[in-house]
Amino acid sequence: QPATAPAVADKPLPGLMVGHWQVPVDDGAIAITRLPLQYLGGLKAQPLASSVVVLRYGEQVRTLARGQRLAPGIVLQDIDSDGLIFNNQGRRERLPWPPRPAVTGFKRQG
Repeated sequence: QPATAPAVADKPLPGLMVGHWQVPVDDGAIAITRLPLQYLGGLKAQPLASSVVVLRYGEQVRTLARGQRLAPGIVLQDIDSDGLIFNNQGRRERLPWPPRPAVTGFKRQG
């Protein structure tokens, strides 16, 4: 009769450094970009993917539409309701839309 290895239950490994070396679970979400990008404004179009955006990239101010190159290896891949999606060296990264500012200065009439 051949020898068999004892069954081992899948349980998390002990230790504080486990999260640093284990591969993160791919939940299908697009990672937030770490590029030095800031959304400055744009022209919203219908469909949303046809919009034009103005971004600060490092020290440069750039105007981009879908499919245009931001820098070597970085392309604005798509524009959707959650923000901008970049192809950064083959990785998809998201720059979320900035939060809308609170409306101030209006007084309710009536």
